Amino acid sequence: MTNQDQIYCIYLDGTQYKMSGARPYQCAAFHAAEVFYADEKNNTLKYQFNNNGYIFTLKKHELASTYKMMKEDNTVQYLAQGDVAANKLLESMNATSSVLKETIPCPICGKVITYYARYPKMVCGDCGSKTVTATGEIIEFYNPYFLGSGFGSIVNGKKGEEHICYIYGKKCCAGEARFGGIVIQCCE
Repeated sequence: MTNQDQIYCIYLDGTQYKMSGARPYQCAAFHAAEVFYADEKNNTLKYQFNNNGYIFTLKKHELASTYKMMKEDNTVQYLAQGDVAANKLLESMNATSSVLKETIPCPICGKVITYYARYPKMVCGDCGSKTVTATGEIIEFYNPYFLGSGFGSIVNGKKGEEHICYIYGKKCCAGEARFGGIVIQCCE
């Protein structure tokens, strides 16, 4: 195998991206994604790879022969074929890593959002607008007091203080944000 055939994994190690040879499951995921994305109609879709029950989501990256791979725990890795593509991606990732350290993927949809240490599992605004109860009823959250303080919920027109909600089947918790407003975090 030449260096241009080898699959590499780019991953965040502390505050810097590093590169290593891909593991067998990462190579299998890469090659399965290559087959999936060979069909042009799939270019905007995410590919799900099942490795013995563990699901990895792959999305085409802007560089040729590279994929962004999100694991079930929301960690992100990049897979690239060939040392030229992998080194180019690694250099690009480290050049922008100061921005990446301040952002995380939404634990529900993967959209990049601002990271707050106080709310490490915070969901994005789009997902936060899709909250339902365990029985599927729409639940809304609000601050009942002046300047956005306090916490309240509304289900079927009834006010209450229900904190548990679900977004696309994932259990979440809503609460009052430290300086006002509402924050919703994934509980899983």
